[in-house]
Amino acid sequence: MTSTTYSHTRNYAPKDYAEGDAFYEPETMLGLGDRFLWGLAVVAVLALTVGFYTWVLA
Repeated sequence: MTSTTYSHTRNYAPKDYAEGDAFYEPETMLGLGDRFLWGLAVVAVLALTVGFYTWVLA
């Protein structure tokens, strides 16, 4: 007899998988990947920081 205490966490864990020609990934509210959104946020923060310092030091 096997324990099914944690079966709900194992069966429904978010995962990336390919099926046919389509690629599925866990979605955010905008339907974009979390990695893409975090990368976009980091680039935006870096651009604002560099722009601010160049404006202050100019």
